[in-house]
Amino acid sequence: VFARSASDSVGKLMAKLDAEALAKKETGCKAWMTLLAEKADLDALAKWAQKQGLKSAPVGAFEDADGPPSYNLHKGAEVTVLLFTKQKVVANFAFRAGELDDRAIDTVVKAMPLLFPAK
Repeated sequence: VFARSASDSVGKLMAKLDAEALAKKETGCKAWMTLLAEKADLDALAKWAQKQGLKSAPVGAFEDADGPPSYNLHKGAEVTVLLFTKQKVVANFAFRAGELDDRAIDTVVKAMPLLFPAK
């Protein structure tokens, strides 16, 4: 997950992805978030992650609001979720500000079991 802010909706998404990754740990499923910001406050980000109840999903920052150049993240997206297996992106979800609601979160979470079936 690449997010331009550590919002409540991103927290809700990350909590669900974290739970899904823990449930599918034996399949190699993992989740993490990268905050895209010109200047990151890592202490505040760590407190945010703790407040969200994240158990295994790491959070970090990339100090460039556009994100890693090779990822070509859409500049208008507030949140971008990339699902991949074997180093290949198989699903890409991009949400503008205000679009990451419960329905959008459920759409992303429902795509995960398809990528990581139980062994």
